[in-house]
Amino acid sequence: EWDGTRIRCDGGAEGYPLCDDEHRLTRLRGDADLPALAEEPFAVATDAGSEVALVSHFTSGRVTLVDSRRAGTPILTDSINGLFEAGTSSQPGALALAARNPGQPDTLGYVGSRTEDRSQLMTVARPSDGRPASLVLGPFFFLDSVGSSNGSSSDTRAMQFGSGGDRLYLVNRQPPSLQVFDTSLAATGVPRNVGLTSTDLCREA
Repeated sequence: EWDGTRIRCDGGAEGYPLCDDEHRLTRLRGDADLPALAEEPFAVATDAGSEVALVSHFTSGRVTLVDSRRAGTPILTDSINGLFEAGTSSQPGALALAARNPGQPDTLGYVGSRTEDRSQLMTVARPSDGRPASLVLGPFFFLDSVGSSNGSSSDTRAMQFGSGGDRLYLVNRQPPSLQVFDTSLAATGVPRNVGLTSTDLCREA
């Protein structure tokens, strides 16, 4: 809770203890009969326009949706698993997250992989009958402009948009590089997602 000066998560007035149960997101839709939040949350991307947050998970190809309406209590409403295939020596983690043009209705979420040479797009659907929001998978695109051979660029660790959502800056570990993509909208209304340029970075960026 924001009290005008600072954030409190214990309902009290003294110190800074751990958040109480009312301020913890642990179960899907707050239901003890539904699955718990997956292990190792890694990154969070928020979107004020849609009033949601996306959470990636390091040891699984999973993304969790947090419905965080201003007029309500945040709640875990959906989770999608199996977004990426496992590599030869690691688990199929979903890592980097970014929202294209946040603050606008129906913004797109981009998710990077620990093991694959592609990025997955998704959006959020809000049923008109008031049911909980859910994740909807969109297209994906390959990171095929950098690497010892086309299509060998994997392990995306960070994403950030610029230019009103028309540029995506992506930090990769395999190979260590900063890659820039044209994410402006084509005539169909879908982002182009075309590689523009790249530069080398230090190892394990």
